Amino acid sequence: CFVAVLGLSSQSAASYPTYFLALAMLFSFRHWNDVFAVNMVWLISALLLYLAFTSFWSEPSDARHALSSFIRAILVFCFVVAFAECQLRGLVQRWLGRGVAIAGGIAAVVAIAVFLITQPADGRLMGLGQLDNQVIVALILGVVLIFILEIIMLESANAWRIPALVCAIFIIAAVYLSDSRNAWASVLIGALVFVFAHVIK
Repeated sequence: CFVAVLGLSSQSAASYPTYFLALAMLFSFRHWNDVFAVNMVWLISALLLYLAFTSFWSEPSDARHALSSFIRAILVFCFVVAFAECQLRGLVQRWLGRGVAIAGGIAAVVAIAVFLITQPADGRLMGLGQLDNQVIVALILGVVLIFILEIIMLESANAWRIPALVCAIFIIAAVYLSDSRNAWASVLIGALVFVFAHVIK
């Protein structure tokens, strides 16, 4: 899904993977018992239901808009349940960082290649897909950089640390080429805070 958001310019096309994942979650509803033992999941569900129902009184004549709001609420709900399931079983800690690091590294490489080939008039690296704004893509890549720093500092296997280091180099280059002072400062501060928190832990 992350790759689809980064690589596909059509918002509908980028949403297709989330639909399939949501269906997979709905078909496995028998395994959700542990998740609903957490009160926060009930609060999130109530909030999503409230937001979906607001579509009726905000635009009562637009049934399509109301249906779209409910579908988005269901997608977010399925994401929350799936993330909570993974967290409870310890899968998020192992694979989320790796997956985000790989996808973000590939996105940075492609964005730099497009930048070098097209040579934009303003001289600023733009994002891909849904992240076609230089500031937003630089900030997203800054978040990816934090996941990569975690791999570099905590992984014991060089099979993950070396690719993570390579991805970090491309991401830093992409953030620099965005020419966004906001992103430069934010990414630097975020990385320093993460390293500092790791050192004093």
